[in-house]
Formats: sequence, structure tokens, C-alpha cells
Amino acid sequence: MGDNPYFKTESCGNRGSDSPYGNGDCPVDRVSYENVLEYIAKLNTKTGRHYRLPTEAEWEYACRAGDYLQKYCGSDILDRVAWYKKGWAFPVGQKHPNAFGLYDMSGNVAEWTCSAYQRYGYDGSENKCAANDNPSRVFRGGSFISYPNYPEQLRSLARQWQGDLPTELELESAHHTSSRRLTSEWRFQGFEGLGFRLAEDR
Repeated sequence: MGDNPYFKTESCGNRGSDSPYGNGDCPVDRVSYENVLEYIAKLNTKTGRHYRLPTEAEWEYACRAGDYLQKYCGSDILDRVAWYKKGWAFPVGQKHPNAFGLYDMSGNVAEWTCSAYQRYGYDGSENKCAANDNPSRVFRGGSFISYPNYPEQLRSLARQWQGDLPTELELESAHHTSSRRLTSEWRFQGFEGLGFRLAEDR
């Protein structure tokens, strides 16, 4: 899996102004799932390799890096590993990596996975890529728009999804049969703060 979110060689910062944040390596942002699939297909054709999005299980394994007690991907201290306050993306690789040497798994941009969201929690779907016509996709990690309203989206356990699911699921936890307020899962509309990280089959 890539050690950074996929990035482009241009500056980050508040859109519409000159960036005060570095000279490039800004993570790709505001991309739909279909945008990513189209790009990956072109990249694979050009390189002869087999890049893809990670499954949700692969993403979480990479995030936690063997530590299932840490609150965020690589630390219990959010500021150590994540950009999340300013309202725009920052250059990749500037915070501390996790134990696998992966940067920005929490914050900066949330990252698409290829797995489908299931309403009652994990059922095996997290271990595989869903068919391309599946209407609901999971993304993980939280982003620069998670704070201050939804800081929990930056946690290692947090799941977000986009797609056609019943409205009542927006504030229900898929991990509980009761109607508890949602603490780990959110339905999301729009693409701001959404990027991706590539995996490769070898």
C-alpha cells in the first residue's frame, strides 16, 4: 500500500488563494469513486501493473499497524499524526507515520476503499472489492473537514460511506441493534475532503 495518499505536484492551501503550505505534494481531493476507478484503469494500462483501491479490511490493518488500542492511525495524540483543523489539505508526509511507515492515515483527506458498506457491520464484505455497480462505498480516515463538528471521524475505528442507503441509517450504528446515537459511522454526501491511496497486487 502507498505510504502516502495519492498526491499531485502542486501546493495545498485555501482554495482561491496562494498557498502558504509548501511547494507541492498536495493530496488529491474532491474525487468520486468513479473518478478513481477511471484513473486506476489508465494507470494500469500505462504501467502494466495492477493498482487498485484497498479493501476496507486492508485499509484498517494498514492504519492500525498492529496496534489495536491506539485511538488514531499511529498515535493516541491526534495532532501528532493528522491534519484536521484548517479546512483544506496539507502536503503529504509532514506528520509522523504509523508503525508501518504510512503517513496521513488519519486526517488530511479521507480515503476511498473498494468495499461495500453493510448496514449491520462487518459481514465479510470488508475483505473484498465490491462490484462496480454497488451503490454504497466505504471510505476511512476522516479529513480536513471533520473538525470541529465530527472529530470522531478521524479515529481508527470510524467508518464513513457514500451511496444509496436508507435515510434512517444516517444516525444509527451498524454495530448495535439498539437505536444508539451514531458514534463510529456516518453517511456522507459530496466529495470535498475525499482522496485515495493505492494498493498493488504483485
